[in-house]
Amino acid sequence: MADIKTRDAVKGTVKTIDKAAVASQRMKNAYAKTKDKAEQGYYTEENSPTEYASDRVSRAAGRVKDEGIHQFNKQGQKSVQTTRENIGKAKDKIADFKTKRAMKAAEQKKARAAAEQAGSQIRHGTVSRSGAEKV
Repeated sequence: MADIKTRDAVKGTVKTIDKAAVASQRMKNAYAKTKDKAEQGYYTEENSPTEYASDRVSRAAGRVKDEGIHQFNKQGQKSVQTTRENIGKAKDKIADFKTKRAMKAAEQKKARAAAEQAGSQIRHGTVSRSGAEKV
Protein backbone atom coordinates (compact mmCIF):
# COMPACT_ATOMS: atom_id res chain seq x y z
CA MET A 1 0.00 0.00 0.00
CA ALA A 2 1.09 3.53 -0.68
CA ASP A 3 2.17 5.92 2.03
CA ILE A 4 -0.39 8.60 3.01
CA LYS A 5 1.16 11.97 3.24
CA THR A 6 -0.07 14.21 6.05
CA ARG A 7 0.66 17.83 6.75
CA ASP A 8 1.58 19.12 10.16
CA ALA A 9 -0.70 21.86 11.61
CA VAL A 10 0.89 25.30 11.51
CA LYS A 11 0.76 27.17 14.78
CA GLY A 12 -0.73 30.67 14.82
CA THR A 13 -2.87 30.47 11.72
CA VAL A 14 -5.37 33.02 13.12
CA LYS A 15 -3.93 36.51 12.81
CA THR A 16 -4.32 38.74 15.82
CA ILE A 17 -5.13 42.46 15.44
CA ASP A 18 -2.38 44.74 16.59
CA LYS A 19 -4.42 47.63 18.04
CA ALA A 20 -1.40 49.82 18.58
CA ALA A 21 -0.41 49.53 14.90
CA VAL A 22 -3.95 50.42 13.78
CA ALA A 23 -4.10 53.47 16.08
CA SER A 24 -0.70 54.71 14.89
CA GLN A 25 -1.77 54.33 11.25
CA ARG A 26 -4.93 56.39 11.89
CA MET A 27 -2.89 59.08 13.64
CA LYS A 28 -0.52 59.26 10.65
CA ASN A 29 -3.46 59.63 8.25
CA ALA A 30 -5.05 62.40 10.37
CA TYR A 31 -1.73 64.22 10.56
CA ALA A 32 -1.27 64.03 6.79
CA LYS A 33 -4.76 65.43 6.15
CA THR A 34 -4.22 68.27 8.61
CA LYS A 35 -0.88 69.13 7.03
CA ASP A 36 -2.42 69.22 3.53
CA LYS A 37 -5.19 71.55 4.67
CA ALA A 38 -2.71 73.86 6.39
CA GLU A 39 -0.56 74.07 3.26
CA GLN A 40 -3.55 75.04 1.12
CA GLY A 41 -4.19 78.09 3.29
CA TYR A 42 -7.29 79.49 4.87
CA TYR A 43 -8.27 81.56 1.84
CA THR A 44 -7.18 79.75 -1.30
CA GLU A 45 -8.44 82.53 -3.58
CA GLU A 46 -6.02 85.09 -2.13
CA ASN A 47 -3.18 84.44 -4.54
CA SER A 48 -2.61 88.07 -5.49
CA PRO A 49 -2.76 91.50 -3.81
CA THR A 50 -5.87 92.48 -5.79
CA GLU A 51 -7.71 89.39 -4.63
CA TYR A 52 -6.66 90.15 -1.06
CA ALA A 53 -7.83 93.78 -1.35
CA SER A 54 -11.15 92.86 -2.91
CA ASP A 55 -11.74 90.26 -0.19
CA ARG A 56 -10.99 92.84 2.52
CA VAL A 57 -13.37 95.36 0.93
CA SER A 58 -16.14 92.80 0.63
CA ARG A 59 -15.71 91.77 4.28
CA ALA A 60 -15.81 95.43 5.36
CA ALA A 61 -18.98 95.97 3.32
CA GLY A 62 -20.52 92.93 4.97
CA ARG A 63 -19.69 94.30 8.42
CA VAL A 64 -21.20 97.70 7.52
CA LYS A 65 -24.34 95.96 6.26
CA ASP A 66 -24.64 93.86 9.41
CA GLU A 67 -24.16 96.91 11.66
CA GLY A 68 -26.78 98.84 9.67
CA ILE A 69 -29.25 96.02 10.09
CA HIS A 70 -28.49 95.88 13.81
CA GLN A 71 -29.01 99.63 14.27
CA PHE A 72 -32.19 99.59 12.19
CA ASN A 73 -33.56 96.77 14.33
CA LYS A 74 -32.57 98.59 17.52
CA GLN A 75 -34.32 101.80 16.45
CA GLY A 76 -37.37 99.83 15.34
CA GLN A 77 -37.65 98.18 18.74
CA LYS A 78 -37.25 101.57 20.41
CA SER A 79 -40.01 103.10 18.30
CA VAL A 80 -42.32 100.15 19.04
CA GLN A 81 -41.73 100.68 22.76
CA THR A 82 -42.44 104.41 22.44
CA THR A 83 -45.63 103.70 20.50
CA ARG A 84 -46.71 101.20 23.16
CA GLU A 85 -46.17 103.84 25.88
CA ASN A 86 -48.06 106.48 23.85
CA ILE A 87 -51.01 104.13 23.38
CA GLY A 88 -51.12 103.56 27.15
CA LYS A 89 -51.07 107.32 27.79
CA ALA A 90 -53.83 107.88 25.22
CA LYS A 91 -56.02 105.22 26.85
CA ASP A 92 -55.51 106.88 30.25
CA LYS A 93 -56.42 110.30 28.84
CA ILE A 94 -59.54 108.89 27.15
CA ALA A 95 -60.63 107.28 30.42
CA ASP A 96 -60.06 110.57 32.30
CA PHE A 97 -62.02 112.49 29.65
CA LYS A 98 -64.94 110.04 29.87
CA THR A 99 -65.10 110.31 33.66
CA LYS A 100 -64.99 114.11 33.51
CA ARG A 101 -67.68 114.15 30.84
CA ALA A 102 -69.83 111.80 32.91
CA MET A 103 -69.42 114.02 35.99
CA LYS A 104 -70.28 117.12 33.97
CA ALA A 105 -73.36 115.41 32.49
CA ALA A 106 -74.47 114.40 36.00
CA GLU A 107 -74.08 117.98 37.22
CA GLN A 108 -76.07 119.29 34.25
CA LYS A 109 -78.77 116.71 34.90
CA LYS A 110 -78.99 117.82 38.54
CA ALA A 111 -79.19 121.44 37.45
CA ARG A 112 -81.98 120.66 34.97
CA ALA A 113 -83.84 118.65 37.57
CA ALA A 114 -83.54 121.53 40.05
CA ALA A 115 -84.68 124.01 37.39
CA GLU A 116 -87.64 121.82 36.45
CA GLN A 117 -88.55 121.43 40.10
CA ALA A 118 -88.50 125.19 40.58
CA GLY A 119 -90.42 125.69 37.33
CA SER A 120 -93.13 123.21 38.30
CA GLN A 121 -93.53 124.90 41.68
CA ILE A 122 -93.98 128.24 39.95
CA ARG A 123 -96.56 126.83 37.56
CA HIS A 124 -98.58 125.28 40.33
CA GLY A 125 -98.46 128.41 42.46
CA THR A 126 -96.68 126.94 45.42
CA VAL A 127 -93.81 129.36 45.11
CA SER A 128 -94.04 132.98 44.15
CA ARG A 129 -91.94 134.30 41.36
CA SER A 130 -90.53 137.17 43.29
CA GLY A 131 -90.02 137.88 46.90
CA ALA A 132 -91.55 141.42 46.53
CA GLU A 133 -95.13 140.24 46.24
CA LYS A 134 -95.11 138.72 49.70
CA VAL A 135 -94.08 141.91 51.42
